Amino acid sequence: MDGLRIRNQDETFAGCIIQQTYSALWHLEQIIMKNKFKTVIELGTGHGALCVFFSLHGQETFTYQWENDNREIRVKELHECLKIHFVLKDVLKECNVKEIMSVNRPLLLFCDNGNKEKEFELYTPELKKGDYIIVHDREIEFFPNSEKNLDIEKRNNLIRINDQEMINDGTLLTVYRKD
Repeated sequence: MDGLRIRNQDETFAGCIIQQTYSALWHLEQIIMKNKFKTVIELGTGHGALCVFFSLHGQETFTYQWENDNREIRVKELHECLKIHFVLKDVLKECNVKEIMSVNRPLLLFCDNGNKEKEFELYTPELKKGDYIIVHDREIEFFPNSEKNLDIEKRNNLIRINDQEMINDGTLLTVYRKD
């Protein structure tokens, strides 16, 4: 695990609590800078700092929360200022997937809601060539090497990006590109 992080919610970005490691932010920035994403979708708002990070890179940013809006006032103000689209919607309902994914491409989709395995299964078929899907909490809530996820990866022409480096740096991220 990243030496910079202890999961006690003391880490911040732009004055907001963030649940990503600083090494994960570095890797995310490298991915964003090397690609020309038009849209970022975050499934699972958490405290709201990660979508601030994404938005600062210039992409249209959507964040979906499946239940109550628990963002602090400061985060809500930042989201409004940065024109982040905050949406209360159940992202695990199949009837919502196509609507959520009907955005400008290429897309970076970040899965960090309540059921990462289901998010990966539901959203991967909707990816288009050049889109990225990133799943948080590797080997905690998401198991990329399970038979089921390896099958999803193969059926949908996904390529893992910097997989061993992500593991070595303790990012807890699994990054895929649709080919």
